[in-house]
Amino acid sequence: MTVEFITEELLSLYVGNQKSKSQFQESVLKQYRKVIDLMISVDNFNDLRKFKSLNIHSLNKELSGKFAVRVNMKYRIVFSLIENDIQIEGILVEDLTDYH
Repeated sequence: MTVEFITEELLSLYVGNQKSKSQFQESVLKQYRKVIDLMISVDNFNDLRKFKSLNIHSLNKELSGKFAVRVNMKYRIVFSLIENDIQIEGILVEDLTDYH
């Protein structure tokens, strides 16, 4: 599946070329990269939902229309789906956030 990043910062967290020290521990970044790699490896969104450990769920209120996936017990990736009139084309990573 195609994965895009809404900010350069989120992309650089993934590729590992941050210009300054990250606010995230290396263990969080390692798991973030692993989840993004998994998103890239699947053929479609339904295949991604098969990974129950990711705890994919839709969000509501001000984040209505977006989804979250578990990075670890504390952090989540917030994303939206890139869609055309016919199908889901990819994922847009919008945030890496602390849920607590």
